[in-house]
Amino acid sequence: MGSSRFFLTLQLLLLSSFCSVRLSKPFTTAKTDFFALLSFKSLVSSDPLGILSSWNGSVHHCLCPGIKCGGRHSDRVVTALVLSSSRLSGQISPSLSNLSFLQELRLSDNHFTGIIPEELGQLSRLRNMNLPVNSLGGNIPSTLGNCTRLQDLNLRRNNLQGTIPNSLGLCKEIVYLLLNSNNLTGNIPPSLGNLTRLLLFRLDVNNLTGTIPDSLGQLQALETICLNENSISGEIPSSLYNISSMQVFQLAYNQFSGNLPSDIVANFPNLLALVVFANQLQGPIPNSLSKCSELHMIAVAYNKFTGPMPSSIGNLQNLETFESASNLLEATAPRQWNNFMDALTNCTGLQVLDLGDNQLQGFIPSSVGNLSSDLYFFSLQTNLISGNIPADIGKLTGLTRIQLSNMQLRGTIPQEIGRLWRLEMIDLANNTISGEIPPTFGNLTKMTRLFLQNNELVGSIPQELSSMQALESINLSTNNFLGNIPKEIMLPSLSLAMDLSHTTILVVHCR
Repeated sequence: MGSSRFFLTLQLLLLSSFCSVRLSKPFTTAKTDFFALLSFKSLVSSDPLGILSSWNGSVHHCLCPGIKCGGRHSDRVVTALVLSSSRLSGQISPSLSNLSFLQELRLSDNHFTGIIPEELGQLSRLRNMNLPVNSLGGNIPSTLGNCTRLQDLNLRRNNLQGTIPNSLGLCKEIVYLLLNSNNLTGNIPPSLGNLTRLLLFRLDVNNLTGTIPDSLGQLQALETICLNENSISGEIPSSLYNISSMQVFQLAYNQFSGNLPSDIVANFPNLLALVVFANQLQGPIPNSLSKCSELHMIAVAYNKFTGPMPSSIGNLQNLETFESASNLLEATAPRQWNNFMDALTNCTGLQVLDLGDNQLQGFIPSSVGNLSSDLYFFSLQTNLISGNIPADIGKLTGLTRIQLSNMQLRGTIPQEIGRLWRLEMIDLANNTISGEIPPTFGNLTKMTRLFLQNNELVGSIPQELSSMQALESINLSTNNFLGNIPKEIMLPSLSLAMDLSHTTILVVHCR
């Protein structure tokens, strides 16, 4: 009996010792977490909403706003620090690296300055680092490559400088990588091709140079790539066109050259947006785009594309935007041009149609009136288009902007334009349009800019223009108007200049 009691007592002592060790670990972690949070608070210079006022030990820190605790020790271990949109100012404390169980760090939309502490690379459990919309500077710490569980790294809209660390290629679980709207320089690291789970990849609005590495073709889960507004050059690597999951492909405002692949649809069957304007791309616009049935946006303006306008674009019933201005695109045969415009009437959701500054010839067909009722921007300016403006344009009641300047248009201005009550801008300058300004223009009460200069308009300035109370800029110069300017159009938003020697309205300046 005595022997049994001895062993029972020994077991209880051992168990007690074991339990004390297990209990001391979360206590130590809790104390470490508390001091790390106090250090964070000490570097916050402004807290106008008083969010951190309860971080003083009067209540357990896990009950304080912005702090979440969880894990096996749900009442002691800090797993998330979430203080987004809290109007906090100051610097980010390196002591946050002592929150060893931290999985989420969300400080977006505040006023933090200083650098991202390299000590944060010690947060081996970190899954989400969201620090966007602050004023953080310095480099992206290379130590973040140690955060191998990262799934979401969002540092957009800061003042970060330097290069993108190669070490980010070690964070192979990243799904969302947003480094856009900073001052990053250098090349895109080829190591980022290791991020094979990546869905969203944004490096736009930086100062990146070099070329796109072929290794990015390994990102076979990628749905969105956005490299807009950098100085990246060279040809777009063919490997990038082999990502069948791609939905949004945005490379605008760079220096890319070469052609778009003729079979682009075979590789991008799920494409929603193709945005490559303001580059040096050439060759034809691929006809195969017409088979991307979900395509909503084609923006290829300001390049060197050649060949005919592809009438097959009319097969894209979901198309909302087609911008191909400032290229070398042609429509030399009347039938070719008419077929293209007729085909666009099938795009029943079309909102933006910008074909300006190309080499298009022919008349504006009456079928223009059958374009989408959602169309609000329509531009054919700076082409070789002639003939009259068809009255059917008055059916496009969604229009807010018409640009038909710098062409060879003649005839009169259709009075039906007065039905387009949403219009904010009309530009018919530099044509040979004759006749009078229609009195129906008085219905255009939302008009802010009216440009009719360098035509052959006659008659008097209709007093109905006084209804354009929002008018900011008007140019009626170099026409053949007679009579006086009606006092009714001396709008407070305008400053008028008049040349009586030529009986011509000159320039009306913006307020």
